[in-house]
Amino acid sequence: MESVKALFNDGSCIEFNSIEEASVFTKLSENIIKSRCNSGKGSKSKDGILFKWSNEKTARSKIAKRNRKKGNRFELDIIKDLTNLGFKGLVSSRS
Repeated sequence: MESVKALFNDGSCIEFNSIEEASVFTKLSENIIKSRCNSGKGSKSKDGILFKWSNEKTARSKIAKRNRKKGNRFELDIIKDLTNLGFKGLVSSRS
């Protein structure tokens, strides 16, 4: 279970044991809460609620996963561009 912290405009902070619990309390969808937590340092929106992962290890893991996907996609795009330019035999260990 992944716990999250919600920081509100008035300076109060509530820690939830699960994303589902935070969703019920804040009336935001679970996907929105996950997205705000995964945005790095936390993302503030119009409702003024800032979400962060309670466990720093979870935050680092999510960010690392996102960066790994980004790097893989970039490498595959480069190979595709070079292939279109006429280079042959290019492969990636990531595909």
